[in-house]
Amino acid sequence: MHENSPSPMVLRYFLVLFLASLLLVGWLFWPFLSILILSYLLTSVFLPTYKRLNRKLSEFFASFLTCILVMLLVFIPLVFFATALVQEAKHLYEWGLGSGVNLALKFRAFQESSLFFSLQEIAAILGFSLEAEDITRAFAELVRAVGHFVYSHAGNWAGNIILFLFNFSLMLLTIFFLLIEQDRLLNYILRLSPLPEDQGRRLFAKFDEITGAVLIGNGICSIIQGVLGGIIFAVFSLGPPVLWGLIMAVLAFLPIVGIGLVL
Repeated sequence: MHENSPSPMVLRYFLVLFLASLLLVGWLFWPFLSILILSYLLTSVFLPTYKRLNRKLSEFFASFLTCILVMLLVFIPLVFFATALVQEAKHLYEWGLGSGVNLALKFRAFQESSLFFSLQEIAAILGFSLEAEDITRAFAELVRAVGHFVYSHAGNWAGNIILFLFNFSLMLLTIFFLLIEQDRLLNYILRLSPLPEDQGRRLFAKFDEITGAVLIGNGICSIIQGVLGGIIFAVFSLGPPVLWGLIMAVLAFLPIVGIGLVL
């Protein structure tokens, strides 16, 4: 019995609906894209721990204990670190205000020096004026802009904390179900993939291997360098140790930059 194949118009209509559905799904998940990616990366890192627990416990309790471990190793140190960072940023801002007053006094003394008059003469030769009032006004605008920036962002801290708690809870929930359903989800993706199943599995295995090497290897090394750098800054009183430790850890994670930019 002969079966009628779908007409080209039906295929085009289905393709348009399919692409529109993909765009709508992408638009729906776009605000949570970073959370989903981070959840998958952390799931890949803690998957061996989950598998060890799953040998003696059920999937639910093994995933639950793994999420608690993620919270203990990620969330609690991050909250402590953020609190210390806010305190140091506050002290740095207060130090900047006091330094601004001293800098203004030094600048007034510089305006009365012979060097400033020499700079005015050089500026006149080059065709522009270098007046003390203009420089003082520009300096005042700079201090005012910095103060306004800090004040406006300080008002958003409470909202950012609530948003952070929501995002972290959503990330833990995603990790919880990814640990349980990862094998079934992987099999489903491999069935949809145009690649052969063995090549798809090798691709995912290589991606997990690279992810573990980057996050565990490079991440731990950058954390160690940041902690050691913060200790050095604290011992020698070179500046806010947590703030500079964070900067050094971030720069150490970037292979091209490195902590030499701080040192």
